[in-house]
Amino acid sequence: MKGMTIAVACAALSISMHAYGQPPRVFAPAEGAGGVLIGVAGGGTDQWVCPDGDNAFDGQIAVRHMQTDDKRSLAIEVTNLSLPDSTRLIWVIGGFDAPAPAAHIEPEHCADNVFSVEGNQVAIYHGEVMHLRFSKALVPPGSDVRLCDGRKQDSPTATFNSGKKTDAPVLGGSVTMERGKPVYISIGRPRQKESYTYSELPRLFGRKNNTAR
Repeated sequence: MKGMTIAVACAALSISMHAYGQPPRVFAPAEGAGGVLIGVAGGGTDQWVCPDGDNAFDGQIAVRHMQTDDKRSLAIEVTNLSLPDSTRLIWVIGGFDAPAPAAHIEPEHCADNVFSVEGNQVAIYHGEVMHLRFSKALVPPGSDVRLCDGRKQDSPTATFNSGKKTDAPVLGGSVTMERGKPVYISIGRPRQKESYTYSELPRLFGRKNNTAR
């Protein structure tokens, strides 16, 4: 896979829901800036998913995430095990101006983030004008994608519906999760030889390509 070697950082089949009133925790590369918030909405549920903790979803959702060997990129697999097919995965990416890896997407680390979306590929430009840096994300095909307000993180739907008039822009997306069909997200600053496509992500987790959304 284009010279890419993946090291398992965490196979988190046991996950917890974000405690209301606390900033949601991000899934993020071990090195570099930026991160992904993962949320589940529908059927009376509207909660952020934490990268670690007790199995608050009682086997309803499975989340696995893997770091690249150089820790510059992260791939995430989310599978709906038993929730209704109408359940939505809400993802939010941002916080790329953080000087070091952070546990949360802080609004002050979002001001200069610029997102360019082409299909399910996202290019993120961040940093000072004369010292721009570039990050890349792959998101589930078919996502409803929009700019959101990084200051409004009380719940996944609150962020997704927050509107784009903000000084702390983040990029959000919503996609339905059919039971048994994993969806994938990746984020980071991959070197050219370690770049990959969405269709390659299932193989990182030992799956055939046709199991992906």
